[in-house]
Amino acid sequence: MRAEVDTMLCKAYANCTFEAPEVFEVDETTGKAHILVEGSLESRRDEVERAVDACPVGAIRLTK
Repeated sequence: MRAEVDTMLCKAYANCTFEAPEVFEVDETTGKAHILVEGSLESRRDEVERAVDACPVGAIRLTK
């Protein structure tokens, strides 16, 4: 499982960083969330799914 952040939708509410701080970060330059972890996020599935659910604009999606 991987995650993608749609930077066009992201409004930097940072809810993802509260739910999965080791996976997501809001970039100070762009003001958009991005993923810190390369590769599969399967071992962090629960926290990543919470981050997806916590995003009020639906900017994060899971992929295989």
